[in-house]
Amino acid sequence: MSWYWSCATVALWSVMLCSGALTAPQKYNLAQCLPLRTGDTWQWGTSKEGKIVPHLTTVVKGKQQAEGISVVVREWSDGEVEHFRRTDNGVEWYGGKVKSKIGPVPWHLKDPILFPCEIAVGEQRVQTCAGTLGPKLPLPKLNRTLKFTLRLDAVEDVTVPAGHFPQCLKVTMTFDAGSVFGTDTRLTRTAWYAKGLGEVKIENTEHGSSPRVHPLLRATIGGKEYPAP
Repeated sequence: MSWYWSCATVALWSVMLCSGALTAPQKYNLAQCLPLRTGDTWQWGTSKEGKIVPHLTTVVKGKQQAEGISVVVREWSDGEVEHFRRTDNGVEWYGGKVKSKIGPVPWHLKDPILFPCEIAVGEQRVQTCAGTLGPKLPLPKLNRTLKFTLRLDAVEDVTVPAGHFPQCLKVTMTFDAGSVFGTDTRLTRTAWYAKGLGEVKIENTEHGSSPRVHPLLRATIGGKEYPAP
């Protein structure tokens, strides 16, 4: 009897392997979706009176030192700043500057957020990151902890004013660092990333607010323009 069940088990595993039932889930490289060349530029839109109008611009400014670490700086036209570093495991995000009621405040993560080289659809990463806020005169530097989650929701085709982009990685992220000088930092962001281009659509939901969608209007990445002239 044991011989019969052993043979049946081997046969079942063989069928499952051949059918792909035990195949590992496909992994996607989110880090490849974050171009960080100096001069890369994105222009975002927003909906106003039923029309999509220009809203924000993002520019990669180059490298600088932040708390002793060499980072790539990406600046937003509303005053926010992001610091990135590319590694073998992915792209690390170190903060930069965050908006508050008293203006942009320096924000550095000692434990960076990782945009990984390998992540599967449905996979979620959770991080608790120690960091510092400030100084922002007259306020001193403060220790702060950021709670962060990242989940790859799906792979989707996306059409925005900048063009049609197949196989975009739809990623949902949540940020919570509590109150930053009177500003609630809780934010849910869903972004669609195209390989080699970055975000092509962003949906931000701040705590207690309705979602705001920002499609990519145009971009210049590595000297290539979107949409093509």
